[in-house]
Amino acid sequence: MTPRFLALALVLSSANPCHAADPSDLLAGRSKDCPKCALAHANLKRFDLNGADLGGADLTGANLHRARLAGAKLSGANLTGANLNKTDLKRANLADARLGEAMLYEADLSEADLTRADLAAAMMGSSHLTFARLDAANIADGDLADARRQAEGRRSIAF
Repeated sequence: MTPRFLALALVLSSANPCHAADPSDLLAGRSKDCPKCALAHANLKRFDLNGADLGGADLTGANLHRARLAGAKLSGANLTGANLNKTDLKRANLADARLGEAMLYEADLSEADLTRADLAAAMMGSSHLTFARLDAANIADGDLADARRQAEGRRSIAF
């Protein structure tokens, strides 16, 4: 093989922008970033994922109870049916995320970006939505009993 061919093969094998990250480092606690990871039904209970990049990740049915996700990037993530009870999601980016039937009881979503998020049938009783951005969010059939919201000076949807 020629050196030119070897160099081209190396470049092609290392450049795969559509490939999802390997979740093993995240699950072992060695890394917080795992964009586009397959983490369906993963147990991430009480994980410290503050500022993590989990954009586009599949977290369907994952257990994130009491996880710390303040400032995390979860845009485009699939959190359908996930347990996010008592989770810290302050200032998290959940734009375009799918949270249908997710459990968000007492979750802190203060200042979170939920623009275009699908929260259909999400259970959000006693959650904190102070200054959360909910532009074009779908909350059809969602349970918002005792949820706290303040949106002064921000465009938002009504409960």
